[in-house]
Amino acid sequence: MPTPHPYAIDSAKRHAWIQAAGACTLADAKATLAAIQLDGNVGTGYAILFDLRECRDDLQLYEVEQLARAVAQTARSKQGPIAFLAKRTSAFGVAHMLASFARIEGCRASAFQDAAAALAWIDDVRA
Repeated sequence: MPTPHPYAIDSAKRHAWIQAAGACTLADAKATLAAIQLDGNVGTGYAILFDLRECRDDLQLYEVEQLARAVAQTARSKQGPIAFLAKRTSAFGVAHMLASFARIEGCRASAFQDAAAALAWIDDVRA
């Protein structure tokens, strides 16, 4: 099923990696998360890596909270941690806000600028 943001599933590492790029809208992100919730290949305990490094636009503050709720709902349904990846300073700030809101919603979430650090954190959270 095509999604606004493509995602890759790594069954060996048990994660789904969302590759958001270009104009990153709330509607597109929510549609991609909904597809992951329904994807039978994304099993219980799978982590979600939401990669915002190639997004050229930052979300508005009201959108950050809404997206964090959608991410939290997906993470709870899969019972896994969520890592946000961002490289620009403003996007990294947004990633931190997303992680904070997701933690308020009861998820294990954090923000990173480096994919290796995000994957190491996921391994630590699961240990």
